[in-house]
Formats: sequence, C-alpha cells, structure tokens
Amino acid sequence: MQPAAQPPTTDLLSKLIIAAAGQQVTPRPSSLVTALERGYQRAWPVVIARLVATALPFPENAATAAISVAAGASWPYLLNLLALFWLPEVAYQDLTRNLFGLTGVPICMAMLALAWWLWRRAVAFADQLSTMVVSAGDRALMTAWLNSRLSFWKQLGASAIGLIVAVVLLTGVRNTAVIPPHPALLYLLVGWLGFTGGGVLYWLLTVAEVPFRLLRCRELSMSWLDPAHTPAIKDACRLYALVAAGMALGVIASEVAAAVLAGVLRSPVASAFLTVFPVLAVLLALYVAVQPYATLSRLVRRHVDTIILGPMLPQTARPDSDLLAAPGFEDATKTYQYFRSLKSLPIRTGWILQYVAGIVTSLVIFLAQKHLS
Repeated sequence: MQPAAQPPTTDLLSKLIIAAAGQQVTPRPSSLVTALERGYQRAWPVVIARLVATALPFPENAATAAISVAAGASWPYLLNLLALFWLPEVAYQDLTRNLFGLTGVPICMAMLALAWWLWRRAVAFADQLSTMVVSAGDRALMTAWLNSRLSFWKQLGASAIGLIVAVVLLTGVRNTAVIPPHPALLYLLVGWLGFTGGGVLYWLLTVAEVPFRLLRCRELSMSWLDPAHTPAIKDACRLYALVAAGMALGVIASEVAAAVLAGVLRSPVASAFLTVFPVLAVLLALYVAVQPYATLSRLVRRHVDTIILGPMLPQTARPDSDLLAAPGFEDATKTYQYFRSLKSLPIRTGWILQYVAGIVTSLVIFLAQKHLS
C-alpha cells in the first residue's frame, strides 16, 4: 500500500524556509574578497599605517598598531627633533613652525588609524556584500572597479596632488608673510602631511562610491520580508557610521588647527586656505558620511517597489468591477501597506539629522570666531 501523500505546505514560514533552501547557495566569491584583502599590500594609507607593525617581530595587536600608526604619521617631526642636535641648519626650532607639526601630526595619525581600522571592517563586510551581489557579472564589475582603485598610478596621482598643494601653500605663506625661508625639514613635514592626506581623501571618495556601484547591479539578493535588514545593508550602515564618526573628528580637528594656525600666521594665503579648508572638510563629511545612507535607502526603496510590490501593482485600463469584493482583497491590502512601510534603513533618521546639524553648526561657529578675531 502506498503511503498517503503529504498535504502541500501552506504556512508562510515553511514556504520561506523551503524557498531559501531551494535556492542555489552561491559559493564565497573569492575575487571580491581577495581584492579587498589585497588592499593591505596596495592601499597606500593602510600600507603606511602598517609599515612598522609588519616589520616588528610581534603579532599585530593594539600596541603594535598604535606604535606603527604613530611612527607612520610623525616620522618627519621626529626627524626634525633629531636634527636639532645634529643638523640644526635644516631643522625648525621656533614655535610658529613647530605648530605645523603639533597640529598636523595628530590629524595624520587619526587619518592613518581610521584607514587601517575601516579596511579591516571592509574585508569582513566583503563576505556579506558578495552574498548580496548574486550576479557573477555584477561581482566581476565591482571587483574590476576595486582593482582599478588599487592602481599604483591612481593612488600616486592623488597623493602627489596633496603633496604639491601642501608645498605650494607653504611657499605662499613664506612669500606673503615676508619671513625667512623655511628649513628643509619643514617642507618634508608639510609635504608628508599633504601626501598622506591626498591618499586618504582618495579612499574616502572610493568608500562613498560603493552605494552608487550597488545601484548599478542588475540583480541583488535581499531579505524578502525586510530588505533594509539584509546583512550586507546592515553591515554597510555600521561601516558608514564609523566613517561618519571619523569625519566628524576630522572636521573638528581641522577647525581647531585652522584657528590655531590663523592666530600666528600673518599671511593672506594662509588666511584664505585656513578659511576654505574647514568648509571643504564639512562638504566632504556630508558627502562621505551622509550621502551613502541616502543612496542605500534608494536601493532598498527600489527593491521594495520593483521586486516585492511589483506583482501587486499590475496596470489595467479597465479593472474588474468585482475587484474590491474579491476574496483576499483585505489581506492583499494589509500586505501592501506592510511592505510600503519597509523603506527605512536600520538607522535612526534623527541621528543623521543631528549629525548634519552638528557638522554645519561647528562650521558656523568656526567662521563666526574667525570673523570676530
């Protein structure tokens, strides 16, 4: 006797489990993950931050990381301290010139530390990102884009621009302030700060571009019941929260440094730059730390509207007169209302508004203080 046929599964949870189990499991795509892991050897800010740590005969930990970042940021200033005893003619000794190091070195340390920390988080994020980008073609495009950003020449160009801008500004400060020529080691310090800053800016703009790249993907695997809580989306929100915190710290540090230097440098060039630079820092913070949330929200909204709500919104010129009385209409309406409400990211909108308000307020206070002084 044949066993009785099992009744078909009708409850939603069982259907979801069966559907998930029936999907082909995408193996870990090594190309995207490997490209990010390659950044430890090819992304300049990370290489600079890890240079001493990799040379030490100890495993990488918090202590070796702190030593490595401090050395990578401050070696030109430490070299000047040594030159005070051995080659005083190339060293700077007065307070005004030392302010470049005392304000710039901490900012450089913060940039390198943030770059290293965020890259570690990005490598962990790559697993979830690869799972969400299910199309092999889309993954190949993202991997090719990331490998392009890791290009030696592109990074060299960005860092070289930062170095040139820093040296030109320092020269302009000297000429317009009518002060003696700067010692060689001061150019080394300021040039290094510009070189490092150019590389960090390059990668901040790269990080901000990731959501735009996701918008271009033809097919994404997102949580059906709540797309905004897809693991990759949640990890991205956490990652950009760290970026936002780092950018806020950078904005405040740039404003403090500008206020300190403006008080001692009597130069039109210095005054103009120390006014423009904090403004650019605020604009960069809004683009890098706020724009990704808006773009990820667009990504979630597009998925809800096209993938989930699409089947519930067929167009028809003449709807059936009995449609409103059809069985299941009430349940369909509730389902539609539920999914229409799933368009917010797992982050409080109030937090973003407070962040924007705080950044803009700090700039207003800085400009007011500078005008009054």
